[in-house]
Amino acid sequence: MRVNAIRPGFIDTDLWNFLSPTDAADVRERVRDNFPARRIGYPADVGHAVLMTNPYVTGTVLEVSGGETLVDWQF
Repeated sequence: MRVNAIRPGFIDTDLWNFLSPTDAADVRERVRDNFPARRIGYPADVGHAVLMTNPYVTGTVLEVSGGETLVDWQF
C-alpha cells in the first residue's frame, strides 16, 4: 500500500472568489514577484503531481507550491 499526500500552495482556482478581483490580482502579483517559480500554480500543476508514477515513493508529503517554503511569503 502506498500512502502519499499533496500539499498545494497558491493554486489559481475558484476558491479565490472570496477575494475582490483587485485583492486576488495583488496575491497573484506578490506570488509572481517572490516565489522561485515566478507564477501562481494551476490545477494542472497539482494534477501532474497526483500521477506519481514512481512506485517507490510512499509515506511522503509532496509540495506543489512553486517554492513557497523557500521564501518569506507573509507579505
